[in-house]
Amino acid sequence: MGKIKKYKNVIERFLSGETGQRFFNFAYSIGAAVVILGALFKILHLEGGNEMLTIGMGTEVLMFILTAFDRPEHDYKWFPVLASGDPDDRPDFAGGGNIVIGGGAAAQAPAQQGVTEAEAKAAVGLPQGIDLTEEDSRSLSESIAKMAAASDQLSRMAELTDATQQYLSQMAGISEQMQRLNETTTALNQVSETLLGSYRAITENSESITQSSTGYVEQMENLKAIIRRAGRLGIRAFGYNFSLAGVWGHQKRAAARGGATSTCFDASLLDLNAPIPNGQVWNMTYAPGDGGFMPPVSSAELWDRLKRFLDEMLPVAEEAGVELALHPDDPPMPELRCTPRMVYQPSLYDRLISLNPSPANMLEFCMGSLQEMTEGNLYDEIDHFAGEKRISYVHFRNVRGKVPCYDEVFLDEGDIDMLRALSRFQANGFEGVLIPDHTPLITCRAPWYAGMSYALGYMRAAFTMLDKGLL
Repeated sequence: MGKIKKYKNVIERFLSGETGQRFFNFAYSIGAAVVILGALFKILHLEGGNEMLTIGMGTEVLMFILTAFDRPEHDYKWFPVLASGDPDDRPDFAGGGNIVIGGGAAAQAPAQQGVTEAEAKAAVGLPQGIDLTEEDSRSLSESIAKMAAASDQLSRMAELTDATQQYLSQMAGISEQMQRLNETTTALNQVSETLLGSYRAITENSESITQSSTGYVEQMENLKAIIRRAGRLGIRAFGYNFSLAGVWGHQKRAAARGGATSTCFDASLLDLNAPIPNGQVWNMTYAPGDGGFMPPVSSAELWDRLKRFLDEMLPVAEEAGVELALHPDDPPMPELRCTPRMVYQPSLYDRLISLNPSPANMLEFCMGSLQEMTEGNLYDEIDHFAGEKRISYVHFRNVRGKVPCYDEVFLDEGDIDMLRALSRFQANGFEGVLIPDHTPLITCRAPWYAGMSYALGYMRAAFTMLDKGLL
């Protein structure tokens, strides 16, 4: 026990000094830094992470143990018998000397080893007029010495109580620090597991990601080459569609005038959530199927893809003198086959234009698709987009009804007043191309050609009326 107490005193003296405090702060800070660095190595899967955590946490444990030996500063509580309150003025009751009161043998003791009679009487509260015998003086001296020893013991007990309280406070602080360290370690382990899972997923899919990236670059370069060739050939407009499901779900039935067969859409006859098989897009097969289906994609992600496509393609189109014209969704449903749609309301054309203000960012204005939408007014949309010079060319067709149920009909029997629409194009200075589209089939030897001829004849007559000012 003596050796343990000796070592304890050595540690306490070391920690109470400036050198000890500097050592403690240095080791504590370096240990914490090594713990954090070791956790970082673990997260990044670098070599040495386990060793760093072991060294750092071991250092912290040692510092916490040394903290238990940190001796608190003494705060002496001097009893009121000393008028000055200065500890140097305290009589040496434990030094072995006698209290000098009056004459006798006790009076022979050196003055520096005792107290005077007046001081002794004052210490015990006796009046100065009372005389004491030698035996009384001896007894009084022994009593005062015992009182001094008891007072000293009480003082040491008070110091021990304070030290105990400080030790308990330090242990409580250490407990809180260990709890926070445990919480931090748990959080770091969770982050490490998450990062490890992400790393594994990236590693496992790196080959397919590389192949997809390579395919994307190749396809974009092919599209750019097509646009450049179209520009050299004098082709000034290039239509495209950016939805995944494409034109899908239409039926054929005798819905036009005279029982002519036309294209119709009735959502009640379809499974609108039928997934798209892998290897297909826009009703076309681009790769062999594997029995799976196209993974989910959000509307925000699809619009982000469109923006990246436009940002890369539009500079090439501008340089080639070609307009890229986006066709609206047909049918204009918000979702189709578990995929979002792009332009299923007229206002979404404004969003398209806001993605990139390039003059080559244009619209393929399909009158039938816009009329099928549940919002907007076709004539107002003509004024809006033709007025802004954003219409590249027009699909000139008529329909009856709106989604989720409509029929494509002859130009002169649908919901659109085609002559009024033509006058709005003319009023807004539109100078692009109008193309007849989706004409009903007329029963004869050449049904499609007969229907298309009827549409062209109607359009020619309407243009003549415009030229003569009859509209």
